[in-house]
Amino acid sequence: MKREYPIDQTGEIFPHFPVVLTTIGDNIITLEFVQFFSFEPPIIGIGINPDNYSHQLIEDKKEFVINIPTIELIDEVKFCGNNSGRNLDKFSATGLTTKQSEVINSWLIEECPINIECRVIQEESIGNCDWFFGEILKVHVTEDYNRLDALLYSGNFYQDFKLRELK
Repeated sequence: MKREYPIDQTGEIFPHFPVVLTTIGDNIITLEFVQFFSFEPPIIGIGINPDNYSHQLIEDKKEFVINIPTIELIDEVKFCGNNSGRNLDKFSATGLTTKQSEVINSWLIEECPINIECRVIQEESIGNCDWFFGEILKVHVTEDYNRLDALLYSGNFYQDFKLRELK
């Protein structure tokens, strides 16, 4: 038997979202609204609330890097998600290492095993987020990357692919 569920709480029962550290210029934002929208050409979309400092940056720069963190970076992920880059250098505050991207003018996060350089090709306002669709221009990946080490977000907590809640 199924029961009716509150529409505004659907995000709590929806399968897990990937968590990424997105760099826009020299700022880092933690995002879980990340989705592949096309494989040919390869396009990734990210959702950012218009009140967010990173929203202003992506509007100006029209480019971003998706940095996929591992479970070892959970503290940095939480810090970047809970603090604004408006008055804070998140790279200095977290100790994350910058590396210049090869195609766009933004930092890569060296500690992340995957970095995906994207240029914004379209923007759409949908609900409480604006979606920025970026064509993938360059992908960097470490040889020992295991996608099971990536982070997921569900119902206000982080998990790994074994669905263990991370503190």
